[in-house]
Amino acid sequence: MEIFVTSARDIARDRTRTPEQRQDSLRDLENHIHGGGEIVLCLAQAASKEIITERFKSWSELISWASYSAAPLGRLVLGLHKEDRQAVIPMESLYSAYCILSQVANCGVDYRDHGRIYIPADWMRRAGATADHLSGSQSEPELRAALDQVLDGVDRLLAAAQPAARMIKDPRLKFGVLTAYLVAMTWSRKLRRQDPLASMITPSDWERRLASIRARLSLWFRRARIPVPAEH
Repeated sequence: MEIFVTSARDIARDRTRTPEQRQDSLRDLENHIHGGGEIVLCLAQAASKEIITERFKSWSELISWASYSAAPLGRLVLGLHKEDRQAVIPMESLYSAYCILSQVANCGVDYRDHGRIYIPADWMRRAGATADHLSGSQSEPELRAALDQVLDGVDRLLAAAQPAARMIKDPRLKFGVLTAYLVAMTWSRKLRRQDPLASMITPSDWERRLASIRARLSLWFRRARIPVPAEH
């Protein structure tokens, strides 16, 4: 599945070929994958959307794309571990949050190298930001306002994802999901404090280890409260 995701994304972003050629390659790739079912169909649809859409118009359009490109992987993980479907919506929210955090972190590279803008166009317009702002080495206040609005949306997704670990029965998966949730919260806060145009912003190894420790403690002391993103 990981190979399919990487290959589909590479096809979607290959600007040396026409959209029609990329769509043909994507269909060929999909035909060579057997047994993927709904998950493969969703991921292929997300890649197809990337081929025809280089700039997302709104948050709803971005979320719709994430619901095909990332959310299905949350369902896949639950299915592989034979978990109850009650955790589906929180897991989809967690995977969608990661997807959009990655787009914020890479917003400058995506525009400079691929001509793509995942920051909703209507939010950029209202903030007074333009595509040219993404080619700079630091964020202007107008772009910063649009990025913070996207991160507000991410924090809403993380609030919806907060119950996921509590709903999961498998101990190792529960621990992994809670750790991932805490890492995502750290990443969101870090992207607010730092500038993704000035440097690549990702959670450090230390921050990941700290999230792992916090997750372990929360599971050991079951009454420990799982944090919820602050409202902005």
